[in-house]
Amino acid sequence: MRIFQKSYDIKPMDKLVREVADQAVSAMVQHIDNSHAFENIILVGGGAFMFKRAVKKAFPRHTIHEVRDPLYANVRGFQLAGLRLAAGAASTKTSEIQAKARPSRRAHHEAAQKRIRVRAQA
Repeated sequence: MRIFQKSYDIKPMDKLVREVADQAVSAMVQHIDNSHAFENIILVGGGAFMFKRAVKKAFPRHTIHEVRDPLYANVRGFQLAGLRLAAGAASTKTSEIQAKARPSRRAHHEAAQKRIRVRAQA
C-alpha cells in the first residue's frame, strides 16, 4: 500500500483485518431477519476486498458479486442517480412547459368548431 508516495507493508495486519471483517459481518447478520429473502450480494466500496471472505463464509449459498473498481462504485452510483434525477427534472419541466403551451382538448375542439363555422359561412 502506498500513502503519500511511501510504501507500507500491510501484510502483518491481515489477521486483524480478517477478525474485524468477521465481527462486522456477524453483527450485520444478526440484523437480517431472513437471509433467504435475497439471492445476490454485491460488494462495493473501498473495503470490499477486506469483507469478501467473511461475507462468503456468512452466506455460503448466496451469489456474491464483485464490481470492477469497487473503490469508485458508490461514487459512480451516486453520479448515475444524480444524472437521472437531473434528466427527470428537466423532462418534467419541459413537459410542464409544453402542457402550458398546448391548448386543452376542449379549447382545441372549440377552435376547430369555430374554423368549421367560419368555412361554412364563407
